[in-house]
Amino acid sequence: MNLDIFNNDAFHVTQLSQAMTLMPYEPTRIRQMGLFVESGINTLTVMVEMESGVLRLVPTAPRGAPGQVEGLPRRNVRPFASVHLPQRVALLADEVQSLRAFGSQTELELASSRLNKKLAVAKRNLDLTIEYQRIGAIKGKILDADGSTVITNLFTEFGVAQQTLNVSLDVSTTKVFNKGVVLKRMIEDTLGGTMMSGVHVLAHQSFIDAMTTHAVFEESYKYQSANFTRG
Repeated sequence: MNLDIFNNDAFHVTQLSQAMTLMPYEPTRIRQMGLFVESGINTLTVMVEMESGVLRLVPTAPRGAPGQVEGLPRRNVRPFASVHLPQRVALLADEVQSLRAFGSQTELELASSRLNKKLAVAKRNLDLTIEYQRIGAIKGKILDADGSTVITNLFTEFGVAQQTLNVSLDVSTTKVFNKGVVLKRMIEDTLGGTMMSGVHVLAHQSFIDAMTTHAVFEESYKYQSANFTRG
């Protein structure tokens, strides 16, 4: 039983019928996709070694003439410093002294239970941070928690230029589906000899809203069945 402070009676008790924990949403989409393979390291830096293959046409030559000399591509190694993500968890005596356990009417909060709760919060914060850095890796720039400080610029580190495609969804005459074809072609050209089974686009909700309400998109699905429209 708990004191009923809402009736201005310190000696009146009320039944605790239910206890609820409101959990914030934790994004896990990138982790679920399995795009990143993670493993621990015991050093402060990690090395990434790359070897780029070369393809070129073979010119004709008279029989008996020497052919062109072929060699193996050069390798290069890039060092990356590991990121330190510290958190502190403190438990004071005043936090558990005479404190009722969550969801209980008679039991007191144990120090170990409260400490485990704090450690669970710290773990969720770390999981969220790692997911945030996965998104940054996909976008090419891994940012710090402030959203502006660049931890690692992958375009600079690997010497590649970021490619962009202007879709112009605010223009009614934009050929939306052709933009998709152009995007796929850009990906294929960049991948080189790496095979792919499809294209998966991660987009902001504002982009999805603009695309699905575009005149060309709506017209193309105008006469589709009701089930397809709902889907």
